[in-house]
Amino acid sequence: DDLVQELRGITSKDQLLGFARRIEGEATKEEKRTLVRSLLARREATPLFLKTLRAVHTRGRRLQVSSCYDIAGKTACDACSACQFRDFFSSCTNRDPLCAAYRTEAECCANADNVASGCFWNAGVNKCNRM
Repeated sequence: DDLVQELRGITSKDQLLGFARRIEGEATKEEKRTLVRSLLARREATPLFLKTLRAVHTRGRRLQVSSCYDIAGKTACDACSACQFRDFFSSCTNRDPLCAAYRTEAECCANADNVASGCFWNAGVNKCNRM
């Protein structure tokens, strides 16, 4: 199958790390727990480990999350077209623009991301808010 072929094609430590990072980015929290528990408990690939790895590998880039906020990491977030990683918050959010992402009064008033509700600068707390 595709998983076996991909694993056989790994010929360097960098390729192996890349594969592991991709699987980590694609796995749900529960799948990550299963993979780590399986390896820590036995130090070998158990049937549950292989089943979980195969499920994550087969699913590929279609992230199975209920919200962008459930996605951990910039790479996994950027893989989801409905989500956007926001450096300001250091987290994955909905692609919908947010007033809170603007850091200055000038950015807030310019509203370059075209927040539908519009934005206003609250000088009392130095934050950009939705209208």
